[in-house]
Amino acid sequence: MRLKGLVVDHARMRSDASALLQRLGFDIEPQARLRSLSLAKRQLVEIARAISRDGQTLIMDEPTSAIGGAETVVLFKAIRQLTAHGVGVACVSHRFSEIFSIADDYTVFRDGQRIGSGLIADITRERLIQPIVGGSVTRVQRAASGEKPTMLHAHGDSRKGKFEDIEVKVGHGEILGIYGLMAAGRTEFVNALYGLDNADSGSLSIDGEAVRIRHPQAAIAYGMALLTEDRKDNGLVGLRSVRENITFAVDGGYTIM
Repeated sequence: MRLKGLVVDHARMRSDASALLQRLGFDIEPQARLRSLSLAKRQLVEIARAISRDGQTLIMDEPTSAIGGAETVVLFKAIRQLTAHGVGVACVSHRFSEIFSIADDYTVFRDGQRIGSGLIADITRERLIQPIVGGSVTRVQRAASGEKPTMLHAHGDSRKGKFEDIEVKVGHGEILGIYGLMAAGRTEFVNALYGLDNADSGSLSIDGEAVRIRHPQAAIAYGMALLTEDRKDNGLVGLRSVRENITFAVDGGYTIM
């Protein structure tokens, strides 16, 4: 925005940005540096930017891929506000819960071709799965195989203002899922396990041996690997080759995602 086409009207920009974020319900400070925001909030900023153009059609490609449940609720409320004012929205998603929550119509793509389309009200989740996978799907119940020997055990881990008294156990051959809303402390806890940050208190053992991991080199030495939440900014060195990026950490083993 410019005054007489020459000078940027910063006051007007701040006012308009603040009004838009407030209308959308996005809890973001308009004057915050983008680099200081979490990946989820950066995603919301990008969505707000697209909405600010006042277009009649909004195309959203996996808009909830990097945001939590609470942010998704806020985003869907904003989408409904737009559609109530006549804006058409095309939303790409792999999540059935979102499709049945927000969509009026559906279109299924498979192998680069349109397989089918219709009204969401006229189809069930089970019937929608069939054109997506190209056949019927049978639900399989995985049988419990008994308790496995503990591979990694974090006990009483705390970091002031980030997470408190966390305990997790991972057995050999097991997959442990850690979930929570944005700013719940998931990423901070994982970073502490890997030595990117340090917990204020707590203990860690690997295969029954008490260990102290204060930096990533120690984690690698114990056979750990980390896939960061933000792969683009924190997981790659963009100025180096693919070969160099792959071989930065040679030692493999346990993987934290």
